[in-house]
Amino acid sequence: MLDVCFVLSGFPVLSETFVTQQIVGLLERGFDVSIVRDCAPSRRLVDFDAEPFRTLLTKTKPHWIAERWVRPVIDTLPHGIVRSGANAVVDIVSDIRLNGYDVLIAHFGGNGRRLARSKAFGALHRPFLTFFHGYDISIPFHAKEMDKYRRLISSGETLLPACGYFRDILLGAGAQPDSVRVHHTGVDIASIRFEPHPLPSDGLKFLSVGRLVEKKGTEYAVKALGLLRDRRPDLSWTYDVIASGMLISPLRQLVKDLDLEQRVRFLGPQPHEHVVGYLRQADVLLHPCVTAENGDMEACPVVLQEAMAAGLLVVSTSHSGIPELIESGKSGFLVPERDAEALGRQVEDIVDHPDRCKSIRREARAVVERHFNQARLNDALAELIIETAARHPRA
Repeated sequence: MLDVCFVLSGFPVLSETFVTQQIVGLLERGFDVSIVRDCAPSRRLVDFDAEPFRTLLTKTKPHWIAERWVRPVIDTLPHGIVRSGANAVVDIVSDIRLNGYDVLIAHFGGNGRRLARSKAFGALHRPFLTFFHGYDISIPFHAKEMDKYRRLISSGETLLPACGYFRDILLGAGAQPDSVRVHHTGVDIASIRFEPHPLPSDGLKFLSVGRLVEKKGTEYAVKALGLLRDRRPDLSWTYDVIASGMLISPLRQLVKDLDLEQRVRFLGPQPHEHVVGYLRQADVLLHPCVTAENGDMEACPVVLQEAMAAGLLVVSTSHSGIPELIESGKSGFLVPERDAEALGRQVEDIVDHPDRCKSIRREARAVVERHFNQARLNDALAELIIETAARHPRA
């Protein structure tokens, strides 16, 4: 049995179901799994007493040794070089205990970066895998700051970007091809029933799920539906948004300005099981991702995968890794980023040609089963861990 440790910034996190599914998947495959984290999110959004979290939290401990005493002291230090230096020292000292594991798994580039630093200083001797998911690679790339990962990239440790678009960024930053493998996030296919239903002639239900931040592009969905209302005033529809975030106020104002308050509901964040329920009731998922001004991007969003697996029609954008998930007109629909007119026209076309939808839904489910099936992805990760441990046996 191999000992694996996940190195995380927070756990459990409502929007990071892919992390939880990986951990559970490795436990089911016979690995001994531990977790170190920087912080624990609020119980308001995650039920710590429900499985699998009740079991997983018994395997979780703070990243820093003596966290309870050290962090309050460091928080009193002035910002800048002094505090960052203190953080680095405590990180390096704390990472010494990670040498007791066979393989480490860091989610998001920042955690891989900190492990690479500890390795460079001689405190860490175990191999590790680093997953890149979105902002951790797209923002540095946009800002021309990929050099921040120089130590990680030159370490030769395995890098696991969530899409081919991010793989190409890492290769362009100097990573060796044999150290970079695309590893998609996925969904638990077995738990998602494929329930396609004909588009209703009246009462169409649109849905969006995701944080209300710029890269989700929710404003373009609202604007597109405003255009749809103007062009097709006879058409009845509703739009539910499951999310919270910094853009909630301007989005509410946009809905008010477009006189859509009777059709659009902001439902706030919801537990994953509730999200699945809304997916079953909806007809079309709108997820018009955009590249944010700071460069923040998505990879292959899990909510698109879940919707496709459940039998929804999905409308998204030609953004980052999304074309690796959706072939427009075959397994869903893609429009250009920040183009509310094109998005509205696409939705209208769906309404006018419901006969096309049956085959698109079937193909969408098949794509997720073939390439984004969490069970298969966990099998591949297990093989990679075994392979990595074999190359770096513990003394």
